[in-house]
Amino acid sequence: MNKSLLTVVLLIVTLLALPACNYSVAVSSSSVDPELQRFDIIDTYGNNSEFDPLNSLAISPYVNGGEFELFWDINSHQGYYTDLRINTRATLSGSQLVFSSYCDPDFPCHRNQALYCEYQSDFDVICEDSFGDIQRANIAHLISQIPERLYWIFEVCDGYGLNCDYQTIPVLME
Repeated sequence: MNKSLLTVVLLIVTLLALPACNYSVAVSSSSVDPELQRFDIIDTYGNNSEFDPLNSLAISPYVNGGEFELFWDINSHQGYYTDLRINTRATLSGSQLVFSSYCDPDFPCHRNQALYCEYQSDFDVICEDSFGDIQRANIAHLISQIPERLYWIFEVCDGYGLNCDYQTIPVLME
């Protein structure tokens, strides 16, 4: 038998023997883990990007007490970080962190898929998750005129920060 034929035969025998040895072959998915499947905002006027993505969203400190909500769905099989950011353009570069959290099997953030936020007239944004964690950021440096179109950015990264996924939504900040 020539060497290449012998190699093929050994490979076939090895592959056939794997199930008998209780080995399993993992098939990798083409998607990134964690995967941000959806990110939506309900603005202070009650417009929801989930149901009307073409509608322009606006957040005002003088409407509905400046309250707005953010929702997301994440598919993950491991621990991950989430960051809510805001920027003058639809990129992470130069963005302002507004809220950050960590989720893993022992800290079930998958049940915490919403943030309840308030935009104040002094350009503070205060967000609270369903666990009562409150974080505050001032975005005055991003606003050069009123109203200003800014981009809300939701990012999810694995526990090592190597695999990340994000989505952006433009919002008129009044």
